[in-house]
Amino acid sequence: MAYFHGMTIDGGVQRCYPVWLKFEECFKGETDPMEICRDQFDDYAECYRRRKEKRLNYRIKEELHKWKVLAIPQYNELTDSFEPVRLPADPDAYFN
Repeated sequence: MAYFHGMTIDGGVQRCYPVWLKFEECFKGETDPMEICRDQFDDYAECYRRRKEKRLNYRIKEELHKWKVLAIPQYNELTDSFEPVRLPADPDAYFN
């Protein structure tokens, strides 16, 4: 197994280093480490690649975009403020 030093350029600890240490600890001394340590490896892979996090952020941004398009507040000049607009019951119907 390759050595993973876990240090950043400025001397800090990389964000995935603690997860790597858990995986490395599980890996040591096992006869079939990839079978036994699959959960720890998956945790490290997610920390490193951030696929689930990126997918979730994309879906959140997509939903926020829908709400922004449908809920542009009305400006009231008398009170010098924005008034909320009632949202449609089913905002997804507008995009189908």
